[in-house]
Amino acid sequence: MKTDRCHKKGSAVSGTVVWTPLVAATLAAGLMPGIEVRGEGFRDPTSSAFELGRAGGRIAQGDDASSVAANPANLADLSAPEVEISPEAVYFRVQYQPLQGPEVTSSDPWKFLPDVYGALPIPHTPLTFGFGVTAPFGLSNEWPQNNPTTAVGFPYYASLMVINANPSLAWKINDRLKLGVGLDIFDSQLDLRITYPVGAPQYFGSGTGFGGNAGVTWEPFDGHRFAVTYRSPVGVDYSGTMSGLPPGNSPFTSAITFPTIVSTGYGVQVTKTIRLETDVEWIQFSRFGSLPLSAGSTPLQYGLPASIAENWRDTFTFGLAGDWKFAPKWVLRGGYQFYQTPVPSSTLSPAIPDANQNAITVGIGYKAKHHGLELAYAAILYNERDITTGPFAGKYQVSAHLISLSYRYSF
Repeated sequence: MKTDRCHKKGSAVSGTVVWTPLVAATLAAGLMPGIEVRGEGFRDPTSSAFELGRAGGRIAQGDDASSVAANPANLADLSAPEVEISPEAVYFRVQYQPLQGPEVTSSDPWKFLPDVYGALPIPHTPLTFGFGVTAPFGLSNEWPQNNPTTAVGFPYYASLMVINANPSLAWKINDRLKLGVGLDIFDSQLDLRITYPVGAPQYFGSGTGFGGNAGVTWEPFDGHRFAVTYRSPVGVDYSGTMSGLPPGNSPFTSAITFPTIVSTGYGVQVTKTIRLETDVEWIQFSRFGSLPLSAGSTPLQYGLPASIAENWRDTFTFGLAGDWKFAPKWVLRGGYQFYQTPVPSSTLSPAIPDANQNAITVGIGYKAKHHGLELAYAAILYNERDITTGPFAGKYQVSAHLISLSYRYSF
């Protein structure tokens, strides 16, 4: 969703004809730049060390308050109040080799995501209240401005931040059936900047959106758990300012509809110390068909479009994960998950070099009395993408690593 460089106002007609395709490609990709750390455009599908260590199997089986984000029904398994903090560090680096010109490497590869949870079983009732503050969607990608590649309308900075305040309530109907519901309150900001021969265009806006989620976990037989979750789409309308172009600042508005997500998981307690689970997810990214960019007449004078086609596709993920309690206070976790990219070749650019991915994860946890500590790591193996047409044709290679550390205190 970035704007692009055009000619000066005196050459507005020429700018429209020559630069609009480049502008469209830049803007189409710029909103969703490539720090989606596990693929899928702008989604961050795991938000705790438990979820990262078991990235392929976290829907049916849960151990802590981070179930708020994975499946609120599993909060009913908790027997005591607890709080949890789970910061995550992301290393994300992109190498872009255009068809002509030198290779360029993205800047500032380290990103940090905060996640906080709490859970409170309500005494003498079958209800458990949960609360989470997470970053379920988010992007941040930056490129050097001063090099031969970025000199031609290159989207050098794009950031999309989404913070979700997620109150939840779980109901333990009986020992085999649990239900959960929650509210998703999105607070979001976007910041988009491009190279430009006249000024330095920047789009900045913020907005709020509301949605809901629900989950059910059913244990048909001892040791077997089947779960389904649903998260509704959330629409966010952004308002702010476009700056950096003469004659001055302009009011800016845009909108994004974040996707519907349906997940299902099946878990088995293989032995007293070993669990396995497999998950499948469907993500309705086709809701992101276009990106409106409304900033008055100023950008139109330079050939910048008022709306950009995105044409994202619905996607699936699938995975397998498990854990092993190898000692009374220790657990070892591991998982695998495949993530399908929603971004077609026609809208891929250096701002969102997304691709199909294979995630391999490992984690370790320790719990003693009131304290619990988890550490997880994921290596994300991106497929290489080779784009042969368009203003940002070339080869894209991504390196990504994730580390999550969780501390929880049970009262």
